[in-house]
Order: sequence, then C-alpha cells, then structure tokens
Amino acid sequence: SSGINAEWPLRPGLTGGIASGKTSVCKILKEQSVPVISCDAIAREGVEQSCSGYIKVIKQFGQEILLPSGEIDREKLGSLIFNNEDNRKLLNKCIHPEIAKVVRKQLLWHFLKGTSLIVVD
Repeated sequence: SSGINAEWPLRPGLTGGIASGKTSVCKILKEQSVPVISCDAIAREGVEQSCSGYIKVIKQFGQEILLPSGEIDREKLGSLIFNNEDNRKLLNKCIHPEIAKVVRKQLLWHFLKGTSLIVVD
C-alpha cells in the first residue's frame, strides 16, 4: 500500500529560497492545468483594505505605514520587518492565520470539484 488516500487530492507544497525557480515551476504546473494555490498572492490580498488582515496589521504597526489612499505602504512596512525579526514575527502573527483560512477554503473547493492534485506554493 502506498499510504496515499485516493479519496483526498494530493497537495504537495512548493518551497525554496529566493531565485530558486518556484515561479518557473508554478508556471509549468499551471500550463499542465494543475491548480496552484499561491500563499504570496493570498498574503497580498489579505492586507487589502477590505480584509481582516489589514486591520490587524494597522493595529500592530500604526497609521504611519499607510499611504494617503489608505492602502498599506508595502515599502514602509518592508523596512520595518526586513532586518527586525521581532517585527517580522508580529507581521506573520497578523497574516498567517488569514492565509491558512484561505488556503483551507481553496483546498476544500478543489476537493469538492474532484481535483486530484493541488500544489500549495
């Protein structure tokens, strides 16, 4: 027995460092009609003004990280977390639960569709 449950789709994770080829692999998978759930895209969407992650990030880092439009200034936020492990952990605490919720919803949707392979990037 392979230990794989045929009732549930395979959901490998795609990991790697910066410039390791993850984007290229995702492109190839998508060309083969394999659904790819992008945690980076979910994270970007999760801090838009209409999302709960936005409120959490503003509460944690203050109004100073906002652009005049009210959107989060990614460059300013990046400067706060880039070389500061404590700030990075605080940001992750704000957005990782939101990312996990969306990934679970997307996995469930693909499962209900009968998708046999889903890649989480």
